[in-house]
Amino acid sequence: MAEHEHMHDDMVRRIADGSGVSPNDNPIDYDALQNTWDVTAESSQPSADVDAAWDRLERRLSLNKRKKARIVFLRTAVAASIVLAMVLVFRPTGPSERIVLANAGEQITSTLDDGSQVQLNSDTRLAWSYSGDIRQVSLSGEAFFDVATSDTPFIIQTENATVEVLGTQFNVLDRGYQTEVFVEEGRVSVSNASGSVILVAGESAVSRPDTGVAKDSLQTSATLAWRAGGFGFVRSPLANVVAELERRFGVTIAIENEELITRSVTATFPELDIRTVLESVCLTLDCTVEGDGPYTIR
Repeated sequence: MAEHEHMHDDMVRRIADGSGVSPNDNPIDYDALQNTWDVTAESSQPSADVDAAWDRLERRLSLNKRKKARIVFLRTAVAASIVLAMVLVFRPTGPSERIVLANAGEQITSTLDDGSQVQLNSDTRLAWSYSGDIRQVSLSGEAFFDVATSDTPFIIQTENATVEVLGTQFNVLDRGYQTEVFVEEGRVSVSNASGSVILVAGESAVSRPDTGVAKDSLQTSATLAWRAGGFGFVRSPLANVVAELERRFGVTIAIENEELITRSVTATFPELDIRTVLESVCLTLDCTVEGDGPYTIR
C-alpha cells in the first residue's frame, strides 16, 4: 500500500513539474491522473509541491461535484416550474357564463349546453352557467324554456322571483315591476323573499316585490302568442302594451292623452304589422293613432 501511494505521489510530482509520466509507470494510475491533471493543471504554478497538487485536485473535484449538483437542481427546478405553469394554465376556473341576447325587434332560439331549448322574445337578456351541480339562468325579459330532463336543478333568477325545475316547459316574463310564470308541461317552483308556490301544467303565478308571489289566471293563448309571432295581453295597461310593441318592432310610440295610459287591454293578435295592431287597440279604447314611425296615440 505504501509503495502504491509513493508511486502516486511521484507521478503527480512529475506531472506538476512538466517532466511527464508514461503509461509504462502504471496504466490505470496514469490514465486517471493524467486526465484529472489535464482538467485541473494551471500553467501559472511554478513548483511541484505534491501536497499543493493534491489540494488543487481535491478542490477542483469538489467544485465539479457541486457544479453537477447545481445543474441537477436547476433542471429539477425548471421541470417543476413547467409542471406548475401547466397546472395554473389548465386549472379549472369554475363555470363560465354565456350571454344570449335578443335585441329590440328580433326573436331568437338558442340551445343551452345541457340540451335545453330557450326561445327569447324581443329585448331579452339571458345569462347561462352550468357547473355540473347546478344549471343557472339569469333572465331579464321574456323567454320560453324547454328544459332537458336531468337530476341537476335548473334555476332561473329574475329581479322578482326564483324559478326552479328539473325538466319541463314553461314561460317566464320579467319586466322589472313583476315576473310572470306560466307552466305548459311539468312542475315548477316559484319563490321570492315572501314565499313560494308550486305550479303544474296549465297554472301560472305572478311575483311582485310589494305583494309577494301568488297563483294567477293567465290565459294560455295570450301568454304564448308571442312564440308564433303574435301578441297577447290580459288586463294590461296601455302603457305596458305600448312598451311591448316598442320592443317587438323597435319603434317609438307616444301616448299624448294621459287618461289612456292606465286603460287596460285584453286581446290576442296573430302575427300582424305594427300599424294594424295599434289601430285595433285604438278601436277598443276609442282613440286614434297617427304617424308612420314614430307613432302617436291620441
